[in-house]
Amino acid sequence: MGEPFVGRQSELALLARHFSLAAAGQGRPVLMVGPPGAGKTALTRHFLAAHGAHLIWVSGDAEETLLAGGLLERMVLSADRSAAGKPGIPLHPSRAGPLPAGTELLEVLRAGPGTCPRVLVVDDAHWGDELSLKALGFAARRLAGSPVLCMIITCPEELHQLPASLLRAAGDYGE
Repeated sequence: MGEPFVGRQSELALLARHFSLAAAGQGRPVLMVGPPGAGKTALTRHFLAAHGAHLIWVSGDAEETLLAGGLLERMVLSADRSAAGKPGIPLHPSRAGPLPAGTELLEVLRAGPGTCPRVLVVDDAHWGDELSLKALGFAARRLAGSPVLCMIITCPEELHQLPASLLRAAGDYGE
């Protein structure tokens, strides 16, 4: 059986570089953009299977784009599970604005267990609700000094659904 991602070595190398930097305490967001069916999710799963990390994986849902804080709530619940039962920070996203919610999300991401890096994957991010995406943008811009890699997966025709702060955060790293 051959390499399942022939021709994707440059993408895997780029992810490995960002993962290594995050693991060294230089947390960062990475924006993965490609057309539907291009294999973004499969490539991400393949990459993460080869790297030891505390994984937080959530997906946007077209039916929940108007549910304020819905995606954010799933991020926090998934983070609590990846922390092996450590109690998380109580988050009430429907009553919070993007800044307080983003601050709480950042605390949750930084509170990871041990020295192993944390990876937050937000698949189909374009289907996230506005509050969650703005909170994610706030947190993503403040990952420096944290062993956190934030991978945001979306389609090129849906980039306009992501808040400018999230796009700027990913753009700050030039990839």
